[in-house]
Amino acid sequence: MPLTTRTSVNVVAVLILVAAFLLFQVHYPPPAPPAPPHSGTFINASIAAQNSHVCVYRNVTTGWAAQSKWTPKWLSTHIPVLKDVVVLHHSHKYVYQEPSKTIQPASNTTNGTETRYMKTTAFFSKCKATQEKNHIWHSSSLSHRPSSSSAVVVENDVKPIERFVVNNQLLSVNSWMGCQNVTTSLHRDFSHNVFVQLHGRKEFLLIDASVALPMHPYTAFNYLHPLHDDAKHFQRGTTVAVKRIVLDPGDVLYLPPLTYHQVRAVDPVSISINVWSKSMEDHAMDHITYQIPLPFEHEWTSSIHRVFGCLLYLSKVLSKHGGLKQWHTNRWSRLPTANRALDYQLHSVFVRFEQSLQQGAAMSFDEFKFQQRSLKILAYMQSTMGHKPMQYQAQLLWNFADEAITFSCRDCPEEYSNDELETIIGVFVGMYVLR
Repeated sequence: MPLTTRTSVNVVAVLILVAAFLLFQVHYPPPAPPAPPHSGTFINASIAAQNSHVCVYRNVTTGWAAQSKWTPKWLSTHIPVLKDVVVLHHSHKYVYQEPSKTIQPASNTTNGTETRYMKTTAFFSKCKATQEKNHIWHSSSLSHRPSSSSAVVVENDVKPIERFVVNNQLLSVNSWMGCQNVTTSLHRDFSHNVFVQLHGRKEFLLIDASVALPMHPYTAFNYLHPLHDDAKHFQRGTTVAVKRIVLDPGDVLYLPPLTYHQVRAVDPVSISINVWSKSMEDHAMDHITYQIPLPFEHEWTSSIHRVFGCLLYLSKVLSKHGGLKQWHTNRWSRLPTANRALDYQLHSVFVRFEQSLQQGAAMSFDEFKFQQRSLKILAYMQSTMGHKPMQYQAQLLWNFADEAITFSCRDCPEEYSNDELETIIGVFVGMYVLR
């Protein structure tokens, strides 16, 4: 075959292969790369929340006076004193603490915390003092509900607020100020969270809500922040994907409910505002916690009786979601006392537990009522959260179980010393689960 003919055949063959490849691409396009955590122009929070994904929006013009005015100099001039400044003496990490909370997690992230009044100039000066490591932060509510109205009144500097509220369900607006490296412990919230960075930068480490990390329970009657030690730990593994997002001034971040987040101030001074909006998860937790009463009896006069009855009840509530064992493993088994060997100091506590268990076993528990009440909870969860994976629903019910146990132990501080309090929940639940 002549050379020119052979060349023509080769060219035709190449053209046929190219055409076949293009045709294949049309019918079987390659999978799209993972979408980055942003969605272009910020229109409003309701649109951002539609797909339940983390979204980052850059260089957003909020229309708030705070976006241009709120600098350390302006705040020092117009707000001379900050109340409830949190000073961290031994760590740069903090959790949300309130003395009225019934149960606190046993965690080394809470050591050396002090709250005080501080001049605003002193606050920012300490943050900017590079020769020292000053780990201080301050948060303040920028909204409130008048007693005669259900409407939320918002400070003028963060108006108009409607664009940053999901589905007109505003819960609260808050300011956050902190020094470099001040870090929240990894936690999650039930509400939609829209976070606006005003001054300095902030780093977010994020883990998807579908993941069930082992958490410390941090509960009260209407408050819950499950906490983990450190999000960075998971960057060393391969099983949990951690997103890292840094917000510059003018950036807006939308976090769906139950997204794990750990937040760190990157620059010497960080000033931010966040807007919480009520979510379907909020409504679900409100309903099963406050509209479906716990099946407690008036004759249950001691905390230990209520805790024992509550565990029987929760065993039915959690029956389709891993039972007590999975809840205990995910939440309470992380408390040091749940795995701590018995020592002399705790021996008397266990003696009292055994005595109370004997009394509790002699009591009559209406398991039929437990069953009927648990079916109401499961039916409601299915009707409102049935579109979510079972694991997601389980996490909501674990949160409910934390609050139910907290309520059942509401008199524990009167019946037991502070040193014994975490033992009541950690070890007693462990004893029950292992039986």
